[in-house]
Amino acid sequence: MDNREFYIPDVPPFPLENSSKIIITQLSEETSIQTWPPGFKTGDDIITHTFYEEVYLLDGSITDLSLNKTFGKGYHAWRNPQMKHGPYQADQNLGCQMLVIVRQSDSRSSV
Repeated sequence: MDNREFYIPDVPPFPLENSSKIIITQLSEETSIQTWPPGFKTGDDIITHTFYEEVYLLDGSITDLSLNKTFGKGYHAWRNPQMKHGPYQADQNLGCQMLVIVRQSDSRSSV
């Protein structure tokens, strides 16, 4: 990826309207902004993956359906590989927008 010095990424307006899918704005190989439409649900299964994941909620909120707990703007999560989490549902009225950073498990030495 080429260097980018302060630019405005093409992020959809929040909250999303007339969409039933997550919109992912890829900022770099590891970093994206995910915009979830109102009421979006990740499914019914617990989520795990093989990479490190860091999430910062920018706007709206999500509910962890396993914990029955809602997290909103300003909340942060750090997940090691294989950590069980979710499933999630976005706020029914606003949805959720989050910064997501992923790192492969063999690249953590610099974190």
